[in-house]
Amino acid sequence: MNLLRATFLHLNDISYQFIVRRLIFLRTPQDAHEDVMRLLKCFDYPAMSAGLGLLHRAVFEAHLTEVGGVSLPNPFILAAGLVKGEG
Repeated sequence: MNLLRATFLHLNDISYQFIVRRLIFLRTPQDAHEDVMRLLKCFDYPAMSAGLGLLHRAVFEAHLTEVGGVSLPNPFILAAGLVKGEG
């Protein structure tokens, strides 16, 4: 594992465990859901998506996975149910 990947994953784990998770669980499930949806909308811009894509490619290696006859670049997928009520 390269140094950039290892550093990113370590910082991500620390920030999730000690900051994000604690902030999310201070709220009711519905309020936490609405907060996360608002946050995700902040990232829904072409420049932001392009920047996050570059970061993702720098940190994660492609891991082709076939599911239901469809080839996916990675075995992890954001579930479509996340956008409940938004589309």
